[in-house]
Amino acid sequence: MNKFLTFIILSFLLCSCNNKSQSKIHPNSENLPDSQRENEHIIDENSNSSIVLDFSYDNYRSPKSFNNVENIGSIKDVEVDKRGRIFVLDDRQQKVLVYHSNGDFLQTIGRRGQGPGELSYAKSIALYQDSLLLISNRYRIEEYDISSDSISFNRTVNFEINIKSICTDNEMLYIHNFDVLNSGLLNSESRKTNMLHKFTIPEYENQLSFGESYISDSPVIIDRLTQGEIICDSQNDVLVYVSDRVNIMKGYSLSNGKQIWKSSIADLNFPEIEEIVTDGNPGA
Repeated sequence: MNKFLTFIILSFLLCSCNNKSQSKIHPNSENLPDSQRENEHIIDENSNSSIVLDFSYDNYRSPKSFNNVENIGSIKDVEVDKRGRIFVLDDRQQKVLVYHSNGDFLQTIGRRGQGPGELSYAKSIALYQDSLLLISNRYRIEEYDISSDSISFNRTVNFEINIKSICTDNEMLYIHNFDVLNSGLLNSESRKTNMLHKFTIPEYENQLSFGESYISDSPVIIDRLTQGEIICDSQNDVLVYVSDRVNIMKGYSLSNGKQIWKSSIADLNFPEIEEIVTDGNPGA
């Protein structure tokens, strides 16, 4: 679907211009955690509930001062391997800067462009078994070999989904994705869809789709409020999803994709979005 048609569809969904309108405010109780429901929490200073996740690194336990040879534009993601190398994704300049554990600059991975190993939409990085660096690049993963001191480009892997965020455990790649135009929502009565996908490595075959998207009558609302980031904690068998635009976190089992818990932080405010339904057509 070309960009012009995409614009027309979204413009139609966003349109609300007569007097037969009804509105809903999001986020709403249908989506937010309720402490009266099982495994849902509102975390505050008086809460008895706590979620403890360990993302510590053996070789990286204190803040570092990076000794730059290049300016960092905007740090989007950071990973650390067992050698102590620090991989810093700069999404403004579309490259990964690699540093020694002492802060010394080592090298740059990737550059802005459309060719193999080049980056245009890099938003997330992940390490796999301390041998591969994976860089999300919209509908692609750029794969680099980091198994030795010398880092080299392996290959570009193409996907049919628009990749928003990635993480890995010891065996699998997990992708957070939601694309309203390719989700099927425009042609169905569904108010939700799966936002998480589990792939094998190195075959990159889809094994499981799971994780409930934001629930709404409007595909535009679902698209906006399903944006977020994911983190894999293989030690505790949990994938954590954190929404960008709603005060919500969810924990899913890495092995079977089942939701384990849902949480939010008390008094942490996010902007509200109004869903307007005009003549039965929802928008935002």
